[in-house]
Amino acid sequence: MQETAKEKILAEVAESPLAPSKVFQTLENERIIAVVRSSIYENVEELTNAVMAGGIRCVLISNTVPQRFRFIETISKQYPDVLVGCAHVATGEQAQKAIEAGAKVISSPYLNKDIVNVCKNSGALVMQGAATPSEIMEAVQFDADIVQLFPINHLGGPNFIRTIKDHLPSVKFAACGGVGLDDVVDFIKAGATAVMVDDALTDRGLIREDNWKEITERAKLFTQKIATLKASK
Repeated sequence: MQETAKEKILAEVAESPLAPSKVFQTLENERIIAVVRSSIYENVEELTNAVMAGGIRCVLISNTVPQRFRFIETISKQYPDVLVGCAHVATGEQAQKAIEAGAKVISSPYLNKDIVNVCKNSGALVMQGAATPSEIMEAVQFDADIVQLFPINHLGGPNFIRTIKDHLPSVKFAACGGVGLDDVVDFIKAGATAVMVDDALTDRGLIREDNWKEITERAKLFTQKIATLKASK
């Protein structure tokens, strides 16, 4: 049977160094996803560089970033070894634009079937937000690769993930919303595949002060915490 255009595209994606399965392996290895947010384009570049200088290799560009699809395209080309994605995606159209710009991960804080469909047809890893067992199961039925528990600090923190994992051990989770340096390891131990870090890493006060060095130091502390966790296995 002759291979269709879609089958050919998906076959090529599967062989790519950043195919969904390989993206998931990267997330599972790195554990930390930095959510980059700023309303000033120049600050976004400095912020992203500071985060990467601290050893973080997975970054999601938020909807606060001006011309974020352009920035995703730029950073994807400049740093092919960094896993670049798009956060706070609201529609399938936005997901498509982000993927075309080079995003390998699409994250939404809520459930959206159109976003999932676009990602599945384009070979991008998709994370869907959920806050209840029913929403989690709906995300699984949608075929989301990872369920993004948001806002995790209001849901019960690591204990919430631990409880949910007891009942749904095969579901992959990312903790989002309030993860800090003090509990990042607890989230991983509780069963999270990855943690999404925003304010604890990219503090707005530090950005206003152009204190990129401190942001790099914070990123190093997060990566060191994860490294310690890996070493203890």
